[in-house]
Amino acid sequence: MHVAISGLAHSFRRRRVLDGVDAEFGPGVFGLLGPNGAGKTTLIRLLAGVLRVRTGRVSAGGLDLRTRAGRRALRRVLGYLPQHAALYPDLTPRDFLGYAGLLKGMDDPRERRRRAGELLDRLDLVFEADRRIGTLSAGTRRRVGIAQALLGDPALVLLDEPTAGLDVEERIRLRALLAGLGAERTVLLSTHLLDDAAALCPEVAVLAGGRTVYTGAAAGLAEVAADRVFLLSGPDGAPGRRIVTGTPPPGARPAAPTLEDGYAALMADVRAEPPA
Repeated sequence: MHVAISGLAHSFRRRRVLDGVDAEFGPGVFGLLGPNGAGKTTLIRLLAGVLRVRTGRVSAGGLDLRTRAGRRALRRVLGYLPQHAALYPDLTPRDFLGYAGLLKGMDDPRERRRRAGELLDRLDLVFEADRRIGTLSAGTRRRVGIAQALLGDPALVLLDEPTAGLDVEERIRLRALLAGLGAERTVLLSTHLLDDAAALCPEVAVLAGGRTVYTGAAAGLAEVAADRVFLLSGPDGAPGRRIVTGTPPPGARPAAPTLEDGYAALMADVRAEPPA
């Protein structure tokens, strides 16, 4: 599914949260980056139809999300995992997926059970399928949430900070799952964790202060820091820490930029801009 965003703005109680966002992405995993407060969650809620588009244009699969008809049609092909998803702690994953399937219009009980069983197997939740969700680990609960988002084989999947708060092992496990999703559909992955984006997203958009400050290839974001990354000398001449700067100190050696370096350089450039 192709998604196009143009001139998107949004305010809460006269506070501008998004201020002219432009982005375009299609099948695959697309990363949405930015610091806390940049507007990532607001953008995802607008795409999900939770918030109404009032300024700018948003289309998904040819559907105009400014209209009620467009939002209603999109919900039939949408999978959405909010950052703080309510997963009903007293239900089991199997029962929760059955309930979520009913809400998504799967009226046939046998079909709901079949789809739930497939997702429980795919997301490695078979052994936890009949335990109460409230007793499961944070990473397992996130996998239950992703299973809910994938019910009905959606063409567009919106995931808001799916690996936030997880330990290293759970993040690696969840990354392996997310890496395969983009082969079948369009996935928008919002994260402030740059290593997640580097591992999963060929293309990214970066928000800062409610506006788009970069959109394009992840490799292109790394190049923002070209000729600005240096290694300081450690004890006995060994490589020390990396720095991103336009004026390296004596003895610093140039280094190839990473996605993290490009992001740091971009944020430094944004902070250096004069106020509008």
